[in-house]
Amino acid sequence: MPAANSRSTFEAEIRQQPEVVAAALAAGNAPIAEAAQAIRARHPAALLIAARGSSDHAALPFFM
Repeated sequence: MPAANSRSTFEAEIRQQPEVVAAALAAGNAPIAEAAQAIRARHPAALLIAARGSSDHAALPFFM
């Protein structure tokens, strides 16, 4: 993919942030509370949260 397209995609994602954050806040925290309750019920020794997105895709070429 040409660098210009990558930059355009990245810029578009950045510009979506206000709407995405507003939607997440409007949805409330019930899904997060339910997930937290389910995790607590299992009494885990540790919890790992891994994210995917622009940062992950930017790093992919270095690991190929």
